Amino acid sequence: MRIKLLVEVKGKAREEIKLESAIPLDLELLGKWKESWFSHKEYKQWKKTWPKEFLGEYKEGKIHKSAIVAELGNKPLGGSIIAFRSFSLDNAGGRKKAPMVLFGRVKQKVKFDFFSSQMELDKDQEKFIKKLLKNDAWTPLAIWHHKKLEPSDMSQIVNDVIEYAKSVFKQDSNSSTYIETEVFKG
Repeated sequence: MRIKLLVEVKGKAREEIKLESAIPLDLELLGKWKESWFSHKEYKQWKKTWPKEFLGEYKEGKIHKSAIVAELGNKPLGGSIIAFRSFSLDNAGGRKKAPMVLFGRVKQKVKFDFFSSQMELDKDQEKFIKKLLKNDAWTPLAIWHHKKLEPSDMSQIVNDVIEYAKSVFKQDSNSSTYIETEVFKG
């Protein structure tokens, strides 16, 4: 699933960003991908307090347009989505971009067809995926990375989104800390 966003940080120009899927098409990685999920209850709690010591300065942004890029044309993504892009300091004191990650609610944004059209599944695997997709958790849907991502990079992508989700929503002290985080709401 490739996604295109038109985003704007308050006071800055709009920019179009193309993100690659963060949803693995491998059953083993699907189980691991679930480690990056957080409940809607955790999301509501997170919204009440900004963890500045982990995420740095809060920069409000907006998602003006969102679409799933498909061969037959773009399809609107719509609904409850939120994207984050954080910055840290590099060794020279300059700002370094972390990958941008787009989150959405599993049962609203991830459909069984996404898996069944790209994977050969037996009955047990279908049952596992269908059960997984009933969850009301927030999950990483797509990621923009500073390097070109290949399908063979999916294991690394899953690890990156797990670490980023933990630093954003769980304030995991083992995760990276940032000087600034842009939050784009759709």
